[in-house]
Amino acid sequence: MKLKELSQTEYLVLIWGLLLLSTLFSSIRFTVRWKTQSRFYVDDWWAVASWACLLTLAILYTSNANSMFFLSNYFKELIAGRQPIVNPDDIIRHNKIFGIVQLVAMLFFWTTLWAGKLSLLSFYRRLMEGVQGYMPWWWGVLIINVLTYWACFLSNFLTCLPLERRWSPDLMTNCSTPDAIKSTIVSIRFASGVDIATDLLIMMLPVPLLWGLRIPLAQKIGLAFIFCLGAIVIVFAIFRLKGVTDSISVVSHTAAQDLAMWSMVECSVAVVVISLPALRSLLSRRVSATRYGSKAASGALGGSGKTGPSGVITGSSHTGMKSGTHIRLHNIDKSKRWDSGDGLSSSSREELRRAPQRETINDEHGISFTREVFVSSTPGDEQFSQEGHGTLRGQPQGIAF
Repeated sequence: MKLKELSQTEYLVLIWGLLLLSTLFSSIRFTVRWKTQSRFYVDDWWAVASWACLLTLAILYTSNANSMFFLSNYFKELIAGRQPIVNPDDIIRHNKIFGIVQLVAMLFFWTTLWAGKLSLLSFYRRLMEGVQGYMPWWWGVLIINVLTYWACFLSNFLTCLPLERRWSPDLMTNCSTPDAIKSTIVSIRFASGVDIATDLLIMMLPVPLLWGLRIPLAQKIGLAFIFCLGAIVIVFAIFRLKGVTDSISVVSHTAAQDLAMWSMVECSVAVVVISLPALRSLLSRRVSATRYGSKAASGALGGSGKTGPSGVITGSSHTGMKSGTHIRLHNIDKSKRWDSGDGLSSSSREELRRAPQRETINDEHGISFTREVFVSSTPGDEQFSQEGHGTLRGQPQGIAF
């Protein structure tokens, strides 16, 4: 997709407008995180790194604007069959500035995108840590992302060697030759391909976890939307690939401008996308939920919560806990007897009261990971009896909004 040819002023407005937009969403992300969590996590720092690289990219493109538009106008005249009247020294100077800055800018382009990917991976690590069988997949996706980043990094250098060809004014030997253009297109397609592939891998990583959750359909759809936000970046990556390769293939005088604008657009969208899940905390109130296998669990634990769909119990407990906190259920010694009154002996109730808080993973999305808890009883009795005892099963259970 080819963008409209812009003037230098319009180009700079676009560059800094995109940066301003991404800065706004990033600021909201960190504000929400601090107000809700009072701390920052690893994924936040990767988000900071992604935004910082985007800022550097905007500065580089701004500093390169004069040289880029000078050369663009120069080649526009040559393509039209006219010989522009310019100082040869100006051509050499602008060509060198443009070649060096463009080389460095592409490194920050890939770093911006991959820092965003690592931010999402860090978030998924907090979400999946402790879930049996998921961490090997996480490590596999991480290794693939690291390797592909360095592959893109190297392809940026190896496209046109030696490097001096990038800023040579000689059209017969620089990177404007047919062979060099072909290599450039191959490099762009390869890098864009692995960019899209790694985004898809990251999107697919939590799918098995989401598929097995026993939560209301509306919550599952909301989680699926959060996990699929990377599709937005993929769409813009495809637009960038199409627009840049089309410009380079026809030797357009706007090829450099298209590359810069599409690169800035994709990076800005990536920074916005990794910040979007945090905004959900502004739209809804997080509800901590734990699912029990018996409706009697609420009364047995002294709780006043209501039982929702699929046995989800919400609300607060009368055992002195604050609303939304959890306690870890321990296997209770079979030798301990259950009192008939409220369902728990004083020793068992004291054990529950002293139990440490359930370990949960909370984030700016208002998501907490819990484990499924089943309370067994004696055969044929749906209520706790004097012979009953509690048991635990370590099944992945809930991501509660």
